[in-house]
Amino acid sequence: MQASRSIPFVLFALVSASRIAAQNNGCPNVRASQVDARVEHGGDTSRCGLGVSFLGLGVGLFGPTCHERTFTYPSHQECKGEPSRGTRCEPAGRLQVKAESCHCVRATVLGTGFLIPSCECHESDDGGEVEDASTVACPIVDPHEH
Repeated sequence: MQASRSIPFVLFALVSASRIAAQNNGCPNVRASQVDARVEHGGDTSRCGLGVSFLGLGVGLFGPTCHERTFTYPSHQECKGEPSRGTRCEPAGRLQVKAESCHCVRATVLGTGFLIPSCECHESDDGGEVEDASTVACPIVDPHEH
């Protein structure tokens, strides 16, 4: 009598274990994580000084800061292992990073000898790329098919 009671329990346990294994088969239960857009600077930094021009020579103080290189990274998603039941994170292509080369320029205020500084940037082609990712639902596996 004791053996006949344990058989249904063993069968229930085996069916439950196979169902759980089938549901998790190939599904890591993670999602893509959002990464916000950001701007980073590289190279030297200089101060574009507000100044005076005398006999073609410019002298400057104060004014805006100019970074030699500026990189603008787009918002994207990355696979960082963030938990999410029933999903997986997959690569979704590559996105361009915008790169700019910058330098100080001074515009002369006509007839005054004063120089108005600014930082002038021009787009360049060497910004690189970042990999984008996306969250995909895992397929539902029917445990009766196995």
